[in-house]
Amino acid sequence: MSGLTPEQQDVVDAPMVPLCVIACAGSGKTKTAVHRVVRMRRNLGEARGRVALLSFSNVAVDTFRKAYDDLASSLPSTAGRSRVDIDTLDGFITTNVIRPHGHRTMKSSRSAFLVTGGEAFLENFKFPTSSFPQSIKALNLAFLNGKEVFFYLFNEQVNLVDASIARNLIAKLGRTGAYTHDLGRYWAYRTLKEQPKLLAAVSRRYPHIVIDEAQDIGSVHEAILELLIGAGSCVTLIGDPNQGIYEFAGADGKFLSKYHERAGVQQRSLKKNFRSAPSIVDLANDLCGRDDVAVRPAPATPHGAFFTGYKGDLLGEWTLGAFKTRTLAGYEYNKNIFFASVWRGWNAAGDLVFRIGDREAVVPRPDATILALGGASWPQLGSDAAWVRWVMGRGVKIAPLRPANCGFDVAWTPVMRQKFAGQPVKSVAMKLPTPSGGERWRQGEFVVTETGIEGGVVY
Repeated sequence: MSGLTPEQQDVVDAPMVPLCVIACAGSGKTKTAVHRVVRMRRNLGEARGRVALLSFSNVAVDTFRKAYDDLASSLPSTAGRSRVDIDTLDGFITTNVIRPHGHRTMKSSRSAFLVTGGEAFLENFKFPTSSFPQSIKALNLAFLNGKEVFFYLFNEQVNLVDASIARNLIAKLGRTGAYTHDLGRYWAYRTLKEQPKLLAAVSRRYPHIVIDEAQDIGSVHEAILELLIGAGSCVTLIGDPNQGIYEFAGADGKFLSKYHERAGVQQRSLKKNFRSAPSIVDLANDLCGRDDVAVRPAPATPHGAFFTGYKGDLLGEWTLGAFKTRTLAGYEYNKNIFFASVWRGWNAAGDLVFRIGDREAVVPRPDATILALGGASWPQLGSDAAWVRWVMGRGVKIAPLRPANCGFDVAWTPVMRQKFAGQPVKSVAMKLPTPSGGERWRQGEFVVTETGIEGGVVY
């Protein structure tokens, strides 16, 4: 196993027991995970059990598959190199549980199938809320202290749904054989829970399961894995609790960070960061309480401009934060950090010019500038198309801007036009009749114009 660091090799050579591997950013966990799976397959030899390597995105799965194919070619024919399944966690439970076996728990006469939300028959599957009926595609499930909790999100707020109403609606849809993305996990859990022979069979088929990006395991995935662990599957988790991106779905990283506390689980760490400069690693360590080590040498000079948006009332807080962290990152506040609100084009020297309040700031001429530009329809928020003349001044041809929005015409009164034109109306829902005689609801917001309304929910 050439090319592995001692800590990576320690993970690869670990006993065939459950592992909890905390891996920092840039630590080579993809390479380590693939080497670990190859070693597991070699150790299993002719054993018929399969190894599953699971992650959360198709990109990660494609990367794992290519890396495994390249590395597994060194395995002897007796090692069962084809007995490794690489998939997303949802793909794994769909292939092994929902499609072949879910219909029995769903009490459906047909095989289970996924719906995406646009199917016409879903108009008959809605649950009541305090404002307007919601489609079943908005229904979500989480496990809280071991109990099922049903909810939906509206304007980034969690709203609970009566459990009996939710279960009845899910059962009604289940009898058709249909399930949504979120409800597929619900049915997978119930199927394994209610069919113990199936649970035992899946566990025998997959005695070893390795999960990458384990910080993104949500509460329903966790419940499914707990069933497999209880049935005998040896589950290894690899990830970084500080890199979670699915907290909105109940993935808070605790399943990973506390996994090593279980009897029989061994802990390993990947602390060498091959990706980031030392100043970045030091800053991350200070913020996260870690002791990761940067392998890259420090650059000779800081370079590059980094921008982030902010709301006006956060300026003081962010400025204070910049003062606190500037020495950790190796930058001087007055020279390297400033807060820009409006881009004003280029000056004669080719430098980027920004307006910050009543003063200007200049970023010395960069090697390249990437522009993400808006139209001219919302000058209150900066979309005034002032960039057109600046870009044209650099010799770039710009087609004339034309209206591209749609809306509904309304004959407002003069008072309505004068007082409310341009104002957003938030947290609304619109209803339209469908050709089949049903109703289609859409939620979002729209803007009052002088001649009617337009905006996201209308589009």
